[in-house]
Amino acid sequence: MNGYIGPFRLVALQRVVDNTVMDKPANKTAIPVPGQLFRGEGRLRIALVGMPNSGKSTLFKAVSSTAINTGELTGTHRAYEECAVQIGFDEARLVDLPSIHSLHHKEHDDLVALQYLLWGDEQPPISVHEPGGPPAPFAPPDVIIQVVDATALERHLELTLELSQLGRPMVIALNMVDEAWKKGLHINSKQLSKLLGVPVVPTVALMGQGISELFEATVSAVRAEACPLPQPASHHICDNLQPLSKALNRDDLHEAFRVPHPLLVMQIAAGDSYFHEEMQMHFPALVPELEQLRSQAASALPRPLNDEIHADRHHRAATLFEAVTRVGAPHEGRGWRYWLDELFLHPQWGLLGSLMVFAAVLFVVFEISVWLDSMTAARLIDWVSVWQPQSTGAVIGRAVVDGLIGLVGIVVPYMIPLCNVPAISGAAMAASGRERIVASLLITFVPCSARSAIILALAGKYLGGFGVFAIFMLTIVVIAIMGPLLTRRYAQRGPGQVQEIPAYALPTVQALLAKTWGRTRDILTIVTPLLVGGSIVLALLNHVGADAFINMIFTPITSWWLGLPVVLGVPILFGVLRKELSLLMIYQALGTFEVGDYLDWVQIVTFLVFLTFYIPCVSTFAVMLKTIGRKDAVFSLFLSVSVALVVSGIIRLLLESGRFLAG
Repeated sequence: MNGYIGPFRLVALQRVVDNTVMDKPANKTAIPVPGQLFRGEGRLRIALVGMPNSGKSTLFKAVSSTAINTGELTGTHRAYEECAVQIGFDEARLVDLPSIHSLHHKEHDDLVALQYLLWGDEQPPISVHEPGGPPAPFAPPDVIIQVVDATALERHLELTLELSQLGRPMVIALNMVDEAWKKGLHINSKQLSKLLGVPVVPTVALMGQGISELFEATVSAVRAEACPLPQPASHHICDNLQPLSKALNRDDLHEAFRVPHPLLVMQIAAGDSYFHEEMQMHFPALVPELEQLRSQAASALPRPLNDEIHADRHHRAATLFEAVTRVGAPHEGRGWRYWLDELFLHPQWGLLGSLMVFAAVLFVVFEISVWLDSMTAARLIDWVSVWQPQSTGAVIGRAVVDGLIGLVGIVVPYMIPLCNVPAISGAAMAASGRERIVASLLITFVPCSARSAIILALAGKYLGGFGVFAIFMLTIVVIAIMGPLLTRRYAQRGPGQVQEIPAYALPTVQALLAKTWGRTRDILTIVTPLLVGGSIVLALLNHVGADAFINMIFTPITSWWLGLPVVLGVPILFGVLRKELSLLMIYQALGTFEVGDYLDWVQIVTFLVFLTFYIPCVSTFAVMLKTIGRKDAVFSLFLSVSVALVVSGIIRLLLESGRFLAG
């Protein structure tokens, strides 16, 4: 969730939420709440650690909020990023540290990352003399997430063995497991977890897979106060380092360095320059003894002590790798779920997948829906065209018939897109603070089923596939522009969200029938009464001449600004009840189902653009009142009217200018 809520992510949120929220059973489910919640001042501090190209920053961006704090570790040019993250009921601050290869023999810029992992903003006595203060302006991490490249697991496990000496809870994100599988690497994550004593969670950060499980395991690791199992060096090294370990096992040393004893021993034994310099500065009398003990340990080994420690760590990492990895032939085949993920979750290919879905919608419109219309509504229109009622009762009867014809021939075939009411409800569940308000406001600009019915029916018939595509793309452009503007208006910033992506599954017959009935029930109980009732109201207004007064009031909008016939004022007014009602009233106001006989292509485009961004229907507004409050809901009305007038006016001006120049 990095940056503002972008248009494609917003459309995806609308569709995902609509498919999940609407299918939930009415009964309530009890959700167990842990006895200890990490919230407020007690929220967690999580550090992301990893070698270069492990996917660490990709993971951070997948869950980060819009409020990302960036800075440099003290006295360095190594940047970090930090933000709030919501993990279920728990809260955390997530820190993306610069990449590191090892904890040993660090240069100054790399050393500061280790200092943060050890001390955070609490400097130990040995470093109080260092200029610039602590390495970072926030507390040390409660837990470490090491992001590991599964395709190079052996190399990353060396860093894992070093991190295990820090004495903090740790979780391993076994990232890029899909690439490892492709190369024939089968990693037993459960066995690796058992050997290391830390949770190991397979992830594909680029696709958002495994992220929810990773952060759930992270919170559980802190609750259980589970630190990694001791990963000591091999026996021949440990035995030779026993005298050095005893010499370093002093309270004054532990108080000065404030690091776990095994880490202190290994850093001194390996001759780490930073620890050696601090020892020389604060405990000069002890240095000769420590050097002598290092020399004694090295004399009993076949290589220099530092080389032997490094070789041993490499050997232990290789042993772990061999214990948990089975190498097979590279895999070439992929299941349908993989390819759907590649198509819809990939940062680049996701747009192509969305366009393919849109192309399928257009195919349904121009092939299936047009055929259904010709077989049903067109014949009904011909049948009732000779009926010209004069009495009030006959006018009402004709209005009922017109409403039903509009339902059968226009609304039902084109109600393919999903509605935005549940999407706004889903935004309330999936976000908080500024993100909830901004998402709710922007979702109202995403074409819902009613608006899409108008676009597909009119643009599909009179503007062609390119016209339909252009209007839908215009909504994305408007959302992309409005997103940053709205984020500036609302200063409150909410945390990033760790959300689970539901797995793909083939629909069952029972679920399919239930979903179909749910949509059909809405048409029968909501859409049909509104269409028929609205048709009757408009017919009666026209019968008594009251529609002329309404049309006169809307003349500045319809005729002056939009360049439309004055009679379209009533359809615009009643569109706040249900957008499909506007479509039916257009036919009644013009006295024909052939809109192209009275509106040219510029007028059709202008009218469709206006209705696309015009005030959402009453049901949508009611949900907004509940979700974001009265003040912001009223602001959404002002915003939608303003955007509709401005955008449609600009489009009309551009099209009229283009037509004039072409003529």
